[in-house]
Amino acid sequence: MATIQVDVILKDVDVEVDVDFEPGWSRPGNRRGHPDNWDDGDGEPAEIVKITLHLRSGRYVDAKKRLAASEIAKIQKACDRYEHDSRDDYVSEPDDYYESDPNVDCGTDRYGRSRD
Repeated sequence: MATIQVDVILKDVDVEVDVDFEPGWSRPGNRRGHPDNWDDGDGEPAEIVKITLHLRSGRYVDAKKRLAASEIAKIQKACDRYEHDSRDDYVSEPDDYYESDPNVDCGTDRYGRSRD
């Protein structure tokens, strides 16, 4: 699932909403060679799961039912244009992931001799 932010007009107010969706896929068509071998391609549009408006009070409101059809079409186009960036896949590990080794004495070098 992917999430993007889109500016929309909700009740005559310009707001930014978060859109959770399943990205679609497409396969480009083939227009080379003889016309009998041409292919139009194939694909599937993105599926919008949730459109959320964040309020200043900290609440979240489902805005999907409150948006006009033209705004939903605008969001659908933005979701269909979405391209995954692999740099977003990096997740840092928490510091408590690495446990300290009780056998390590920081007052010695790697051969066990005192650093003093």
